[in-house]
Amino acid sequence: SRQLALFQDHKSLSCHTCSLNKEPLAHPKMLPSGATRPDVYILGEAPGATEDQEGVQFVGDAGSYLRKFLPSGYLKKIRWNNAINCRPPGNRTPTDLELACCKSRQEQDIVTTKPKVVLGFGGTPLKLLTGASGIMNWRGRQIPLRIRDHCFWYFPLLHPSFMLRARNDRKLGAGWEKVFSDDIARAFSFVENYVDPIPEDMSTFTHNIELLNTFDLTAVETALARIAQYENHGLDIETNGLKPYKAGAKILTLAAGTYEDTVAIPIRHREAKWRPDQLKKLDQIIYEYLLNSGRKWCHNTKFEQEWLAFFYGKDLLFETTWGDTMAQAHVLDERRGKALEDVTLRLFGFNIKDQHQVNVDNLDAERLDDVLLYNATDAKYTDAASHVQHATLEEEQLVPVYDQAMAHCRTLVLAQMKGMVPNTPEIQRIAKQLAKEMVDAAAAVRENAGVQAWEKKNQKHFKPTSSTDVLSLMHSLGHKIENTEEPELEKVKHPAAKLVLTVRQNQKLESTYITPYLPKGKRIYADGLIHGNFNH
Repeated sequence: SRQLALFQDHKSLSCHTCSLNKEPLAHPKMLPSGATRPDVYILGEAPGATEDQEGVQFVGDAGSYLRKFLPSGYLKKIRWNNAINCRPPGNRTPTDLELACCKSRQEQDIVTTKPKVVLGFGGTPLKLLTGASGIMNWRGRQIPLRIRDHCFWYFPLLHPSFMLRARNDRKLGAGWEKVFSDDIARAFSFVENYVDPIPEDMSTFTHNIELLNTFDLTAVETALARIAQYENHGLDIETNGLKPYKAGAKILTLAAGTYEDTVAIPIRHREAKWRPDQLKKLDQIIYEYLLNSGRKWCHNTKFEQEWLAFFYGKDLLFETTWGDTMAQAHVLDERRGKALEDVTLRLFGFNIKDQHQVNVDNLDAERLDDVLLYNATDAKYTDAASHVQHATLEEEQLVPVYDQAMAHCRTLVLAQMKGMVPNTPEIQRIAKQLAKEMVDAAAAVRENAGVQAWEKKNQKHFKPTSSTDVLSLMHSLGHKIENTEEPELEKVKHPAAKLVLTVRQNQKLESTYITPYLPKGKRIYADGLIHGNFNH
């Protein structure tokens, strides 16, 4: 992505590249303030108007609010800074380019001053230091980070500007303030009982990985026999789709092992050079390994179980043991952010998906060695995550809750595999009904006087499915809505808005619930059934 490219290239960027370089500011390029050897490093978004006038961070309304929650004994042990050092016009959110231009400055200051923890307030510091987004999903967590030779804990927290708005909410204000207060108290308590973080050293990211790309069955059999002896290990497969029921569905590669010993095997990737007789033998070797190995930890185990049970037999669901690091993550924190890249960032300080340049939507078209390495690192760090998360589950006495979640897993896989029979005649009846309603609604839209006047003025047909046309029409009718989303259109007391909503709602019903389930629809698989995804 463009954002990722910017952040990877941030060392080549500087103030001269930044759009804020020539802004007329009282204190441009504001330097950090406070302790030179801090225990706590506070990182905000950007200077506001008051900060720019005074040349000091967090002295405006938001800063004054924040300071009330900081332990007085730490005030001389805090260093203050922002993700960018120049105030953006109108206090707008800094752009990705502005963040990238300032990234080296902030990293250097953290490395030089060596804080134990960094408290990042709001989504902007989170993006700067981790590349992650969604502060609501990250607040209350802690991340071990490494910048060059300095390791520290990063605590994402809500921004005090948000809190100034949220605390006035009559129903939720007190709750938000408690969340904010508790998060800060927890971070400072952590400083009191400090434990050194151990973020992953990325120079060892691909260590202890063997890519079995020589198409030697003996080597595969020997390697999988070795992995099978481990009491616990990670397992990951790469496929050419989300479900195994489509024509041409295949498992491309398989990786298995521990953090210290992982192997990756080509199976039916387009570059795999197995002869048909070898492939038959390979399938038998894999089946024997799956059936006779220790606990296999996957990330979203239902996915691996469904594919492996489909191709190798349902007995794999019952005759061997499984673990699920995604289920562990859910039990520990049920918010969003349970993908493997979120887990590796939270536990080991890096996003595992950012370490690879492969198109995950079409791995069969990627180079085999790249897919094998991608597959292997997933298995390696799934194993690592299982140990760390299990220790936390034990500490918080949540292992029985995790066990209960896992108990449902194979039952749901069996339900997914069995599938559901679509009621095609009923779906076709509803399809005709919706089609007629959309035609009638579209005709009513065209007959509306306001729409006709708009068409005459703009010399074009009005399209109720076009956001540009709808916004232009609403403005021409005197309704200055900000966008054409449903909540905004529902505010408009005009027949045209209601007709547009009817057309859109019916179109959404058709595209979501009807078309995919008609014969040859994308939700109907080669066996004519619907194979859902049941979440445990």
